[in-house]
Amino acid sequence: MKLSTKTRENTDTNSNKKTTRDYLVEKVCNLLKNGHSLYFLGESGLGKSNVCEMVAQKLKSEGLPVATLSPGTAKEILIGVAEDLGIDPNDENDKPMTTTALRKELTEHLRVRSCFLICDNLPQIPVGLRLWLDKLYVLGQPILGTGKNKPEKDVIFKLIKLNLEPLTDEEITVLINKTASSLGIKINPQKLVQEANGNPGLAIKLVKEIVVSNEGIDLKKAEPEHKKWFALDRWIVLLIAMLALFRYAGKDPLLVIGGSAMILSRFGSQVVRYTPKKG
Repeated sequence: MKLSTKTRENTDTNSNKKTTRDYLVEKVCNLLKNGHSLYFLGESGLGKSNVCEMVAQKLKSEGLPVATLSPGTAKEILIGVAEDLGIDPNDENDKPMTTTALRKELTEHLRVRSCFLICDNLPQIPVGLRLWLDKLYVLGQPILGTGKNKPEKDVIFKLIKLNLEPLTDEEITVLINKTASSLGIKINPQKLVQEANGNPGLAIKLVKEIVVSNEGIDLKKAEPEHKKWFALDRWIVLLIAMLALFRYAGKDPLLVIGGSAMILSRFGSQVVRYTPKKG
């Protein structure tokens, strides 16, 4: 399932122009309110977490109950859900509930009072809690999940997949200029827009890299740490191997030639492996 997020004209000239993400959030909220459970799929930096936050805020602004789940321990996640729903995570003796007791308390609460469950990075939620979410899904709880991939298992399998589309060039331009302004620099966003390719997270990163490069640090020429230490280590390893070869191979020329070829072959493959590509 793919939602169209093309920019529309805003007929109200007195209000701010809505972005593609604004329209997307409206559609997602309507789908959730109609009982659908969704799963946003997209690469890192594309804005999945931001969309989740926007959806949560919009639902809350309408007075609807929302509980968010982020990766952590089962106990931490359940306490967060309880706090979002206004449930005391302590028992009658004012002692913290066990994970099992808290999960049972939340299940009973949600049987009577449904809410919207928003799970950013759902595949990293503990398996036990995903199975719990599966039970809540069966009870009719609308769920919005996100992830860089969509494992076809437990509750994730049941969620409707949505591919999160990149931002438009116009929106990326606005984001780049806003980020540059906040960092106190002026840039020509045209080249960065092409490099970002609709990815807001990457666009912000590119602007920050310019700030760092303005401080005299050349990011492109920075040598990887593994290259720095391996440059010396590989020669030491080669020397030790050759000494061992001549020590134990004796005067047998075949052993020396064969062993040398094997060592040089291995050495060459390591050099290729650890030499970064140019460009």
